[in-house]
Amino acid sequence: MAGPIKSGHIEEEIKRALSQSAGAATRASLFNLIIFKQAFQEYNIDSSLNYILGKRPARIIFIDSGFSGQSQAAVSARCYPGSPNGAVCFEEVHIQNGDDDIGRDPGFWSSLIIREIPLYVWWLESLIPFPAIFSQIDELADRFLINTGVNEILDEDPFQIVQSLALQLNKNPSLSFADFSWQGIKPLRIGTAGLFEPEAERHYLTEIEAVVLNGGNTSEGLLYFLWLAERLGWQLKNREGNKLLMDKGDGAGVVLNHENKGPLESGFLLKFYIRGGDRMELQCSGENCACISSPGSKKRTMALKLASQGEMLLREVDSLEVDPLYQKTLAKSAAI
Repeated sequence: MAGPIKSGHIEEEIKRALSQSAGAATRASLFNLIIFKQAFQEYNIDSSLNYILGKRPARIIFIDSGFSGQSQAAVSARCYPGSPNGAVCFEEVHIQNGDDDIGRDPGFWSSLIIREIPLYVWWLESLIPFPAIFSQIDELADRFLINTGVNEILDEDPFQIVQSLALQLNKNPSLSFADFSWQGIKPLRIGTAGLFEPEAERHYLTEIEAVVLNGGNTSEGLLYFLWLAERLGWQLKNREGNKLLMDKGDGAGVVLNHENKGPLESGFLLKFYIRGGDRMELQCSGENCACISSPGSKKRTMALKLASQGEMLLREVDSLEVDPLYQKTLAKSAAI
């Protein structure tokens, strides 16, 4: 089916598409996923969904805005055969939102979601100003999936977004966000913990004067620095371009600087400058990471895996648990 939206016909078309694609019994969908984006913008959506295909059955509604004329809808199904309990399928509704704006209207697409299973909203559009639709569908959505790295591509300030998310969570604690940029820095967080894990190195945590990150995009660097501040009890004093100035609470300050930005998968170098001239480093290239505890000490290695967006997406749809550390990290931005 492709043509003007008629919600009463879409369920029949989904059943027909499933029958043609699977040709046998299909497993019931485990979750709904609604993807909001502008027309012709991809952001690796297909590769992420292909990673999940065959692992989790789902109903997926694509809402692409920016088309002229009437809103249009088309239905399709993709199935992965071989399961003893039936084919694992994606039931897909593709909506081209037109000038009438019916395609984005929650009053329309909410009739297409399957009740009694989770609903995830994957938002790949502007986050500045904060989207009004979020409050309209908060009661429907179990979680909003965002990627502040995508909004960085849209020329939006990651710091402003992080502050906005913190404000919204403070106003409405029932909102639930998951940021792929936050998931993307998990190797950085694990590596940092490993760097200071030996008991002989832990005293350096109170003697940090500066931290420099090479690699990662602006969003990833910001979230990492705010996480570090949250873990070590630092307070944000000021922001100067790529630098965050922190107060350690003992009268001393810490400068956090993000240099030489680039994809984390291309590698990163993290330097901790310690009072007295010592330096600690975490350097990664691919999955090979070297922890250098201090000048002259023996090098330690650890494997840090960078997850793909598909792996991150699977992780999110498999759990409804809120990450309190992410929320605390966002809250650190509210100091200025």
